[in-house]
Amino acid sequence: MRPAMAGLHGVLLDFNGTMFFDSEKHIRAWCQLGQELVGRPVTVPEVQAMMGMPNGQILERFLGHPLPPAQAWALSERKEAFYRCLCLEDPDGQHLVRGLPALLDRLKAAGIPRTIATSAVASNVDAYFQWFGLDRWFDRDRVVCDDGSFPGKPHPEVYLRAAAKLGLPAGDCLVVEDSLMGIRAAQAAGAGGIVAIAPGGDPAGLAQLEGVSAVLPDFCGFPQELLAGLCR
Repeated sequence: MRPAMAGLHGVLLDFNGTMFFDSEKHIRAWCQLGQELVGRPVTVPEVQAMMGMPNGQILERFLGHPLPPAQAWALSERKEAFYRCLCLEDPDGQHLVRGLPALLDRLKAAGIPRTIATSAVASNVDAYFQWFGLDRWFDRDRVVCDDGSFPGKPHPEVYLRAAAKLGLPAGDCLVVEDSLMGIRAAQAAGAGGIVAIAPGGDPAGLAQLEGVSAVLPDFCGFPQELLAGLCR
């Protein structure tokens, strides 16, 4: 593991695949909608290659052209409705990643600024706050999600906005991510440090990417030196 970078004062967390292991459900929902859109079966690798992008960008990839905003929004909400149904059909899987609640409790007790920076749409973020009681740790008004007003990952804007919500420069923030595109976004934003969550190992070689201090299967082994630096 690389040494932690100094001067970290806030934490920015991706949500899907990082705080909640739900990638399989997103893939199934996109495969279902994608087949409706293109009239052929959509493969898992096709969808996996687009994970982390905002919905409008994924829809453009499927169709080969941009959509009017109202149509893109309607299709996006249709996909997310599929996804939320899949989540509700799997109550055993509807929980935050192991070790995360304890970490969030520690950050809250230490007064460390924190928020969520996600490609999820607002309707999903609202569901997460309801399902997981996220208001114990986060201010909903500080969460940055896909509202169509800025480019998606790997563009840095989501992390720049999230850091600004905390009143910090991105260079003072630790980013926790699971995807290559999310890590690229954090790098482009100038994040002060990056921790990657990869429950199935590190097939994408995330540990070798610049700025990545650790690659973890969950939050139980979160680096103590990073926590100590944040909690001073």
